[in-house]
Amino acid sequence: TVDFLLGRRNDAVLLVAMGEYRSARAILESLASRWRAVTGDEAAPPWLGLSRGRVLLEFGELDEAQSLLEQTVRRYRSQGNSDRAAIAEFALAQVYMRQGQLSEAEQLLDSVELARPATPGNYTLSTPATVRAALRLAQLRTPDAVQVIEEEFVRLRQTPGQNAVAVAAALRMAAKVYLEAGDAQRALVSATDALASSERTARDPASSAHVGEALLLLAHSQRALGKLGEAAQIAQRATVSLTNGLGEEHDLTRTARALAKG
Repeated sequence: TVDFLLGRRNDAVLLVAMGEYRSARAILESLASRWRAVTGDEAAPPWLGLSRGRVLLEFGELDEAQSLLEQTVRRYRSQGNSDRAAIAEFALAQVYMRQGQLSEAEQLLDSVELARPATPGNYTLSTPATVRAALRLAQLRTPDAVQVIEEEFVRLRQTPGQNAVAVAAALRMAAKVYLEAGDAQRALVSATDALASSERTARDPASSAHVGEALLLLAHSQRALGKLGEAAQIAQRATVSLTNGLGEEHDLTRTARALAKG
């Protein structure tokens, strides 16, 4: 039934929040097939398109993610559901950024922030400021990225009740920003905090891509500080979590594996 399919989608959403993207993807792909079998409708419902688009983004399958998310936005708009449309647009802005469509990503992100302020509960995986910091890095505006992420942590400290998964994502972004800025010591602090936060939100740290990414950032930080042995050991741990969470051939997994070899 449709209720069963929605329940399984919710299971996948929880797995995404814990960083278990491979498991979430398997569920969502199965749901897409079951939806067609149960309803005879070839077009996925928007709630399924949104979840699948988010997961495909993590796997770097950007063209399919873009198609799904743009269709999802149109369907939510046609239903008069502007709030869910904005959630899909937030994911779509991240797809545009990864595709190099930076001005389109900026415009869409601005629109999303107007429609859905970053109040507690509005963003469960990452906040608009976290994405904007990534966008500034993509625009080669590293000092601006530092400012954005530091202002975000001021806001997070002043606003209790923030989603723990989104806070962990902000910490991982802070480590990336400081590494890009050449501040390895601050990157190390952020990556250490990101690892602790990501582990707290994981079901199994060895299966969480969020934990794996935090470990990889920690390894990069250690390497930048000249601690090559420690970096290699941490990268080995990152490789395990990233392999289980995203797969052996994901770019992050390959990077961790190479770093583990020294």
